[in-house]
Amino acid sequence: MARFGGNEFTSFFVPLVFQDRYFILEPANPTLITVVQNRQGQPVFEVLKNEPVSNDITEVTRTPPGIVTVSDRASGRFLYK
Repeated sequence: MARFGGNEFTSFFVPLVFQDRYFILEPANPTLITVVQNRQGQPVFEVLKNEPVSNDITEVTRTPPGIVTVSDRASGRFLYK
């Protein structure tokens, strides 16, 4: 079990760490994906359990089929999908 920013995660895997971002997978149907960035020691959520999260660092959008795209808010540069 782990807690990030008041959110509790149980039975999870962290298969990827990329640019201080932790990709958390929780077993469910469908699999729940959370992406949290460690920014100056504070958690900044970009995706929380498959849902985009608004924040000051990145622009997070979702297409109608459910694909989440994350870009750098300052430069507009694509980061990941």
